[in-house]
Amino acid sequence: MGALALGVSRFALPVLRNVLIPAAKRFGANLFESGVNELSEVAAGRSTLKRAAKRSLSTAAKRTLSKQRGSGGSSSKKQKSASRERLIPPTPPPSPRKKQIIRKKTAVKRSRYDILKNIKN
Repeated sequence: MGALALGVSRFALPVLRNVLIPAAKRFGANLFESGVNELSEVAAGRSTLKRAAKRSLSTAAKRTLSKQRGSGGSSSKKQKSASRERLIPPTPPPSPRKKQIIRKKTAVKRSRYDILKNIKN
Protein backbone atom coordinates (compact mmCIF):
# COMPACT_ATOMS: atom_id res chain seq x y z
CA MET A 1 0.00 0.00 0.00
CA GLY A 2 2.82 2.36 0.91
CA ALA A 3 4.63 1.65 -2.36
CA LEU A 4 1.49 2.45 -4.33
CA ALA A 5 1.04 5.74 -2.49
CA LEU A 6 4.70 6.60 -3.07
CA GLY A 7 4.40 5.85 -6.79
CA VAL A 8 1.25 7.90 -7.15
CA SER A 9 2.66 10.80 -5.18
CA ARG A 10 5.75 10.93 -7.41
CA PHE A 11 3.47 11.66 -10.32
CA ALA A 12 0.62 13.52 -8.64
CA LEU A 13 2.56 16.10 -6.64
CA PRO A 14 4.44 17.62 -9.60
CA VAL A 15 1.21 17.69 -11.62
CA LEU A 16 -0.57 19.43 -8.76
CA ARG A 17 2.24 21.90 -8.27
CA ASN A 18 2.93 22.69 -11.93
CA VAL A 19 -0.46 22.37 -13.61
CA LEU A 20 -3.50 22.29 -11.37
CA ILE A 21 -2.64 24.97 -8.79
CA PRO A 22 -1.63 27.61 -11.39
CA ALA A 23 -4.75 26.76 -13.40
CA ALA A 24 -6.94 27.19 -10.32
CA LYS A 25 -5.32 30.54 -9.55
CA ARG A 26 -5.80 31.70 -13.14
CA PHE A 27 -9.42 30.51 -13.15
CA GLY A 28 -10.12 32.42 -9.92
CA ALA A 29 -8.56 35.59 -11.31
CA ASN A 30 -10.51 35.27 -14.58
CA LEU A 31 -13.72 34.55 -12.68
CA PHE A 32 -13.25 37.60 -10.49
CA GLU A 33 -12.49 39.81 -13.49
CA SER A 34 -15.48 38.67 -15.54
CA GLY A 35 -17.71 38.53 -12.44
CA VAL A 36 -17.14 42.22 -11.69
CA ASN A 37 -18.24 43.15 -15.21
CA GLU A 38 -21.31 40.94 -15.02
CA LEU A 39 -22.31 42.24 -11.59
CA SER A 40 -22.22 45.79 -12.89
CA GLU A 41 -24.61 44.75 -15.66
CA VAL A 42 -26.93 43.07 -13.10
CA ALA A 43 -26.86 46.20 -10.93
CA ALA A 44 -27.73 48.34 -13.95
CA GLY A 45 -30.64 46.00 -14.75
CA ARG A 46 -29.35 44.96 -18.18
CA SER A 47 -28.98 41.26 -17.24
CA THR A 48 -30.38 38.71 -14.81
CA LEU A 49 -28.26 37.19 -12.07
CA LYS A 50 -28.54 33.66 -13.47
CA ARG A 51 -27.52 34.71 -16.97
CA ALA A 52 -24.65 36.84 -15.64
CA ALA A 53 -23.31 33.98 -13.49
CA LYS A 54 -23.46 31.56 -16.41
CA ARG A 55 -21.69 34.02 -18.72
CA SER A 56 -18.94 34.85 -16.21
CA LEU A 57 -18.25 31.15 -15.53
CA SER A 58 -18.05 30.33 -19.22
CA THR A 59 -15.74 33.26 -20.05
CA ALA A 60 -13.46 32.44 -17.12
CA ALA A 61 -13.30 28.79 -18.18
CA LYS A 62 -12.57 29.70 -21.81
CA ARG A 63 -9.77 32.06 -20.81
CA THR A 64 -8.23 29.56 -18.42
CA LEU A 65 -8.35 26.70 -20.93
CA SER A 66 -6.86 28.82 -23.70
CA LYS A 67 -3.98 29.81 -21.41
CA GLN A 68 -3.46 26.20 -20.30
CA ARG A 69 -3.28 25.00 -23.90
CA GLY A 70 -0.78 27.74 -24.73
CA SER A 71 -3.00 29.53 -27.21
CA GLY A 72 -3.99 32.45 -25.02
CA GLY A 73 -1.68 35.09 -26.43
CA SER A 74 -1.92 34.06 -30.03
CA SER A 75 -5.65 34.73 -30.30
CA SER A 76 -5.21 38.39 -29.49
CA LYS A 77 -2.38 38.62 -32.02
CA LYS A 78 -4.59 37.05 -34.66
CA GLN A 79 -7.36 39.52 -33.91
CA LYS A 80 -4.94 42.45 -34.13
CA SER A 81 -3.48 41.27 -37.43
CA ALA A 82 -6.96 40.67 -38.83
CA SER A 83 -8.02 44.20 -37.93
CA ARG A 84 -4.83 45.62 -39.48
CA GLU A 85 -5.49 43.70 -42.69
CA ARG A 86 -8.87 45.35 -43.02
CA LEU A 87 -7.30 48.79 -42.78
CA ILE A 88 -4.67 48.20 -45.48
CA PRO A 89 -6.10 48.81 -48.96
CA PRO A 90 -5.76 45.88 -51.34
CA THR A 91 -2.89 45.96 -53.81
CA PRO A 92 -3.85 46.71 -57.40
CA PRO A 93 -3.76 43.81 -59.85
CA PRO A 94 -0.64 43.54 -62.03
CA SER A 95 -0.70 45.36 -65.33
CA PRO A 96 -1.94 43.38 -68.30
CA ARG A 97 1.28 44.13 -70.22
CA LYS A 98 3.61 41.15 -70.25
CA LYS A 99 7.02 41.56 -68.71
CA GLN A 100 9.99 40.97 -70.94
CA ILE A 101 11.98 37.97 -69.84
CA ILE A 102 15.70 38.61 -69.78
CA ARG A 103 17.62 35.39 -70.12
CA LYS A 104 20.94 35.07 -68.40
CA LYS A 105 23.89 33.64 -70.23
CA THR A 106 24.33 30.04 -69.30
CA ALA A 107 27.78 28.77 -68.58
CA VAL A 108 29.30 26.79 -71.42
CA LYS A 109 29.52 23.16 -70.47
CA ARG A 110 33.05 21.89 -70.87
CA SER A 111 34.13 18.33 -71.18
CA ARG A 112 36.67 16.72 -68.88
CA TYR A 113 39.12 16.47 -71.75
CA ASP A 114 38.78 20.21 -72.49
CA ILE A 115 39.49 21.11 -68.85
CA LEU A 116 42.44 18.76 -68.40
CA LYS A 117 44.19 19.22 -71.75
CA ASN A 118 45.91 22.48 -70.65
CA ILE A 119 47.37 20.99 -67.46
CA LYS A 120 51.06 20.10 -67.74
CA ASN A 121 52.54 17.28 -65.72
